[in-house]
Amino acid sequence: MLLITFGSVIAAGLPIISALIGLASGVGIISLLTYVFDIPNVTLTLAVMIGLAVGIDYALFILFRYRQVMKTETDYAKGIGLAVGTAGSAVIFAGVTVVIAVCGLSLVGIDFLAVMGFASAISVIFAVFSALTLLPALISIFHKRIKVNKLQSNFKKDIDTPWSKFITGNALAAVLLGLIILVAAAIPVSHMRLGIPDDGVKPADSTQKKAYDIISDKFGEGFNGQIPMLINVKDKKDDPQGLQQDLQSVYKDIKDKKM
Repeated sequence: MLLITFGSVIAAGLPIISALIGLASGVGIISLLTYVFDIPNVTLTLAVMIGLAVGIDYALFILFRYRQVMKTETDYAKGIGLAVGTAGSAVIFAGVTVVIAVCGLSLVGIDFLAVMGFASAISVIFAVFSALTLLPALISIFHKRIKVNKLQSNFKKDIDTPWSKFITGNALAAVLLGLIILVAAAIPVSHMRLGIPDDGVKPADSTQKKAYDIISDKFGEGFNGQIPMLINVKDKKDDPQGLQQDLQSVYKDIKDKKM
């Protein structure tokens, strides 16, 4: 697909090369952190998936912008500067957004998910760095191999679309409409329950779900998700009745809580 879009192997390969080198840097840092922190094996898999995806995406932002600029620009160095200066801000914004999103895994309160989020954030940060630094250098080296159709419509005319005219002509209405849609979409957040799904959420015809239901029916609700507890009875060892009352109180408190 990249080959069809850019018309040459070199141009199609630049985003991939940039993404792979940025990914290698991020994975290297994550590997070094394993000497200091306990990082699950699956963490690296997630970091590679996200880092490679956003690395190619961010590189395409800048490379596509460069090709647009060069429709009217003759100096490739100036074209690279304009491309990075304009599309680069979008890359930074997108990168920060993804970093915040993956770090949101820490809100679940589960350590290994938080580590996965932080490791993925590292790979995204290096993907941004690679797109903003390495890719412009690669474009400078291979600029003669990047095809730009000078006969296409003028750059300023390209961006002056009916949609952009409508949005800029009704900016306040567009902002309000966008806010209404976003607020409406965010309403379910107040009812969101975070945690790790168990076999109870599997399809009803699956063996896991059937086994889960049988255990719940025969042994009581909550048996599938037992929580071991340690209670200090040192002060009550000579008062069995008081100890029993305390245990009943603890049981009642736990039973009344929704997990």
